Formats: sequence, C-alpha cells, structure tokens
Amino acid sequence: ADWHNGMEYLEQGLTAFQELDQPEEAARVHSKLGRGLSMFGQSMDIERSLEHYRAAEAALSGGSEKAVLGYVYAGLATAAMFSVRTGDGLLASRRAMEIAEQPGHEGFWMTVAPANGWHLLANGQLGDGLSLMDRAYDTAARLNHPTAFFAAWSRDPVGLVLGDPADFERYMRRELASPRLAHAPRQQQVARAELGSSLVALGRLAEARSLLPDSNPDWPLDALIESKENWDLAAARFADEEEKFRTRGDRWNQWRCCWWRGQVYRVSSRSEDARELLTRAVAFFASAPHVPLEVAVRVDLALLCAETGHAEAAAEHVARCRQLIENGEDWRGLAGRVALAQGAVAAASAPGPRSSLDAAVLGEAEAHFQRAVRILRNYTLPWDEAEALHLWGQALSRARRRSAALEKFDAAIDLYRCHGAGDRFIDRVEAEKKRALRTAPRREPHPNGLTEREVEVLGLLAAGASSKEIGEQLVLSVRTVERHIANIYLKTGTHGRAQATAYALSHGLVNAGR
Repeated sequence: ADWHNGMEYLEQGLTAFQELDQPEEAARVHSKLGRGLSMFGQSMDIERSLEHYRAAEAALSGGSEKAVLGYVYAGLATAAMFSVRTGDGLLASRRAMEIAEQPGHEGFWMTVAPANGWHLLANGQLGDGLSLMDRAYDTAARLNHPTAFFAAWSRDPVGLVLGDPADFERYMRRELASPRLAHAPRQQQVARAELGSSLVALGRLAEARSLLPDSNPDWPLDALIESKENWDLAAARFADEEEKFRTRGDRWNQWRCCWWRGQVYRVSSRSEDARELLTRAVAFFASAPHVPLEVAVRVDLALLCAETGHAEAAAEHVARCRQLIENGEDWRGLAGRVALAQGAVAAASAPGPRSSLDAAVLGEAEAHFQRAVRILRNYTLPWDEAEALHLWGQALSRARRRSAALEKFDAAIDLYRCHGAGDRFIDRVEAEKKRALRTAPRREPHPNGLTEREVEVLGLLAAGASSKEIGEQLVLSVRTVERHIANIYLKTGTHGRAQATAYALSHGLVNAGR
C-alpha cells in the first residue's frame, strides 16, 4: 500500500511539474518513477519504467544536471538487466560510469558499477565484469554502504548460470550476516531466496527447503527444489512463474523459468516439450546477446538432440558453445557442462548403429566426460556430475565395457541418493544399468580372474602412472585405486609394481588402460 501511495504521489507531482513547465523537475520525477517500476518485484513494469527513464534522459541530456542524468543512465542500465537488453545496458552503464568516475561521485560509482559489470559479463567479458563487481562490493561493504546488497545480488549469473553457486552462496551469507540488512526485511527475503537457489545447485536440498518460510514469496525457490524431486509439480510452477515474469517485462527471470522448465522436460523424457521450450529460450538472444545464457541453454539443446538421435543438430549447438567460450575467459562450472555436451555429442555422432561404439570414438567421448566430471566436481555441481557419469556409463555400455559402465551408473546413483534426488532421477539410471546387464555379450575372461576395471588399473600402473594419476584418468578415488591394486597383487601372485608390470607385459595388458 505504501508503495502504491508513493507512486500515486509521484504521478501527481509529475503532472504538476509538467503543467508548470518545469522540465528538469519533471525529469527527476520521471527518474524516480522509472526506478519504482524496475526494482520492486510485484509492481515491476519494465516497459513503463523505460518510458519514464527515456523521458528523463531526453529532458536532461542538454542541461547541466549531470549527476541527475547519471542516475537516469544507471536506471536504464538496471532496467536493461531485467529486460535482457545487453547492448542498451552496456551503453547506459558506460555513460553512467563516465559520470561516476569523476571526483565526488564515489557513492554513485558504487551504485552503477555492479550494473556495468553485469552487462560486461553478459557480453562475454567475464574477467572485466567480475573484477568490477568485486571492486564495487568490497568498496560498499567496507564503507557499510547500502549498495553492497545490489553488488552482491548482481553476482546471481555467476552462481546460477556460470556454474559457481558456492561463490554466490558466500556473498548472500555475508549480506544476511551484515547489520545493513537488520532493518531491511525485503532484502532479507530476497537474500534467503537467492541463497536457497544456490543451495539447490549445490545439492543441499534440505537446507534450501528450510529457507522457504522466510524467503522472497515472489521467487520460485519451491519450484527449484521440486525440480530435483517432483518433476510434474516443478514444471507446472515454472510455467506459472514464467507467465508472471512475462507480464512484468522481466525477461531475465522469464528466461530462467523457461530454461528450467525445459531442463525438467528433458530429464523426464518429454522431448518435444523440452525442444519447444529450449528453442524459445535461445530465441531470447536473437536481438540482444547474453553470452552465458546462450551457452547454458545450448548445452541443454545439445544434450537433448544427442539423446533423441539428432547428432548433427547437437554438434551445431556444441560448436556454437565452443565459439562463444573459447575467448580466454574463465567459464567456471559452465565449461564443465560444455565438456559434458561434447562427450554426449561425440558418442552420438559415432558411425554405425547406436547400440555400438568403437574404441576411437569411446576414447574421444571419455576424454570429454573425464574433463566434465573434474570441472563439475571442482565447482560442486552434483546434478550435472551425476548426469555426466550417467552419460559416460551409456557410452561405455555401447562400447561393451560392461564393468566400467556399471561403475559409472553406480556412481551416478550414489550421487543422486546422497543429495536427496527424487526416485525418478535414480530410476533413469537404474534402467540403463539393467539394460547393460541384460545386453552384455559373453567374452573371454581376463587372466587370473581379473575384472575389467582391474585390467584398466593394471595397464595404467604398468605404463608408469601413480595411484593419483590412475584415479584422475579413471575418475576414481586414490583409496579405490589402492584397493584395486591390492586385489591385482593378490590375484596375480605379484608383489609390488615391478612384478605387476612384468605380469602385464607378459599377458599383453599394458595398453588396457587409457
């Protein structure tokens, strides 16, 4: 009610200044109305906000009110964040920064720097954008300035798109622990909702759920949680939220709900629904680029196309991802998702029947899967890591590497169970596991009863790899590698690496590892 009353008073003031022919005062009110319509969720109306900001810009551009004009540019940059207008946002935020970097405008600089950093990041200039965000937050936090919260919140794409949710979690926790938020209940709610979103990505569903009662009711944290437990409920919630954000002109959050719903449909095998949504999500960037968002959604399209037999289309999406990210920037966990898509596409593009995979193709796919798992594990992205292990197991199964495939399937299942995933996630992998067991061909046993995995370990050991190096190549813990080596010694009657190497050479097993 207070917000609506305030907006009504501003509208009345605007009318009065216009009737009195006081354009500069009217421009100030336009700017305040623009801010009110672009920063508050339930009352957001980005298009009306832009109309007010543009009216203010037109009135002030030729005058001496540079400081006021700076806030107009900052407002245009903020509105461009939510409307996903990267080019407009870069232009407006650069103009605001030119004013902010003049002496005496330190407070204003802390306001506009995060928006400029956001748009640099959206343009693919990750290092420059994040450096600016870091400086803005550190400066505002040191001075206990209220703009610190906006600087922290502006790192949202780092956590939920670039795939570094632990980074975003740290900033949200710092803000929630700050006295600045003690008397800012709305910001507390927003921070809890954003923190919860990070916790979902990190696989900590119970912690995320505990934040629901006190988090921002305007944000679909519940749907994010359900996307890991109840696909049907999550999809319905995301559909409602997408429409809500669309009516506000909030294309940033509209895109996210569209993307997340597409992901839900993809993993639940609703392929055509997933294709329609993910294709629509890509179309958001037809006129205004946002590089991280485009890469994120094309990864899902590549995975979908690979799963449904459209290998050529999958390869095109991966090629576009590589074109966008091979620019010397640090793409964090998103680079792991691209590697995951590369592995899936390499396996899907193999010539011949889809039920088989030759050694050369498997080697290429495994190199991508291995890199994906390493990156995804480093950034604590368990849902993506589990999917990588699942798809890796599929590739191994097609190559008739049953033991290794079952190991990957079991690792994926363990990850899902450890993080509280719904049964349907686990059922998908269990189905692949049963299929691998059912279709496994008969083959000559390895000497001395060695398992396929033990032969792989022995081959790498004989090639001179340390236990740590073997673990890295096969994506096993050092403890598991040492257990395999102990079993090898026991079964082959060898003692130590030298004897085991001689055994491997005499039995032609040196090339069994990768």
